[in-house]
Amino acid sequence: MLLEWSNTGNQGGLVYDYIDPSNYRAVLVACGACATGAAGPINVVEVVNGVRRVVLSTSGPSFKPRQWLTVGVRRIGELTEIRVQEFPIRLKQPIVAGSRRAGLIARFNKVRFDDVIVGVPP
Repeated sequence: MLLEWSNTGNQGGLVYDYIDPSNYRAVLVACGACATGAAGPINVVEVVNGVRRVVLSTSGPSFKPRQWLTVGVRRIGELTEIRVQEFPIRLKQPIVAGSRRAGLIARFNKVRFDDVIVGVPP
């Protein structure tokens, strides 16, 4: 993933457990105060019945705008494993019933994605 813009509100990431536009989970990454080298926030959000809630917010690795970085989400039962570069995040989230989808998200940013892999573990 490559973020073009560098303010903390300019985010990009991955959507998972997507049911519809009012019900999904996502991990959003920003490069923060890139001019000073400060790490940007990583936010894990949950949208339920149209209400958005930040489940987890943490500082991740420092990177600059227009720099490629690796972002991944893996769901194993109730465990969600998120990786931004080599920075790991693990949290427990209830299993979502029914069919779910995964996707890409850009929030107030120009974001490019490359080598997108979506799969089901064997």
